[in-house]
Amino acid sequence: MANDKQYSSTGIYRYEWIFGPGGAIEAARVALESGKVRYVGFTGHKSPHILKAMLAQDFEWDTCQMPINVLDAHYRSFQKELLPELVRRQIGVIGMKSLGGGMQGKIPSSGLVSAPDCIRFALSQPVASLV
Repeated sequence: MANDKQYSSTGIYRYEWIFGPGGAIEAARVALESGKVRYVGFTGHKSPHILKAMLAQDFEWDTCQMPINVLDAHYRSFQKELLPELVRRQIGVIGMKSLGGGMQGKIPSSGLVSAPDCIRFALSQPVASLV
C-alpha cells in the first residue's frame, strides 16, 4: 500500500503495525497454524474506508464486525460500501450498534425507530450474528 496510514476522526491506523514484519497478522498466522485459534477477523466502528483498506490486504479474513443499523445508509454506510463485498467473499459479518450505540441506544432514544424494529432490521441483513 503506497500510503501506510489511514486517518479517521479518532486517530491514525498504521497498517505496518498489523501487516509489517513482526506485526499482528504474523502472530495471527502462527496462532492459526498452531491451532491456537480457528478464526481471525477485524472490526471498525467509525469509517468504512478503514475496513475497506483491511479487506485490500493479503489475508483471508474469517469475520468482520461492523455497525449494522437502520440509519447506516445515510452516512458513511458500512452496509452499502462493505456488506456486498463481505458477502461475495464469504466473510462472516458480525453486526453491532444495531441501536445506534450508547448505553440507551441512540436510535430508539430519539423516538425515530423502536428498539425491536432496530433489531429486526439488523437481523434482516446478511449477518452471522448481532452483538
